[in-house]
Amino acid sequence: LLWLSKRMIFGEVRHDDVRRMPEMNLREVGMFVPLLVLVFLLGVMPSIVLSYTETSVKHLVADLPPMGVHKGPDVAMLKQGE
Repeated sequence: LLWLSKRMIFGEVRHDDVRRMPEMNLREVGMFVPLLVLVFLLGVMPSIVLSYTETSVKHLVADLPPMGVHKGPDVAMLKQGE
């Protein structure tokens, strides 16, 4: 992953099509910066989003069967039918 990032950010431009592309303009920077802030903020404080979903997740988890309980078809029965 670091190798890929290094090549993308600091590597040389190999194709002429990419070399002719313009740099980001002010409008693009204005759209990109809030996304970066949001990604950073959610990485540092995920509770901003998780607090809204906590109650629903607790109800879903409470409805799950206990670990190790299998409600599907019995594997031995499936092998007998072969």
